Amino acid sequence: NPFSTTSAVLLDLSWQGFKIEFVNQVKVKPGSKLSMSVPLASFGILAPSRLKLKIQVKWFDGRMLRAGGIFEPENHEQDYLIQKIIDVLTLRGSPEDSGQFNRQTRAS
Repeated sequence: NPFSTTSAVLLDLSWQGFKIEFVNQVKVKPGSKLSMSVPLASFGILAPSRLKLKIQVKWFDGRMLRAGGIFEPENHEQDYLIQKIIDVLTLRGSPEDSGQFNRQTRAS
């Protein structure tokens, strides 16, 4: 099955990209395209309940189960929600939140 879901902790998020740590053993290759779903309630955002983004993995550390990469906002609402999350994380000083990540294989 080319589609699977796994949980990860959001370690860092900025306009330059993201860093996550997977909860379970996974294998992700740099260049992989993923779909990321971030619950928003913990950021004080009540609607919508989740931010869904397309992301691209730039690096993966299999020993630490960490990955980083870039996200590709598709509309102004996503831009707005990303900025709201960044603002909250900046105020908190230490970003950590759970998210769901869907692995998708690339179409050739």
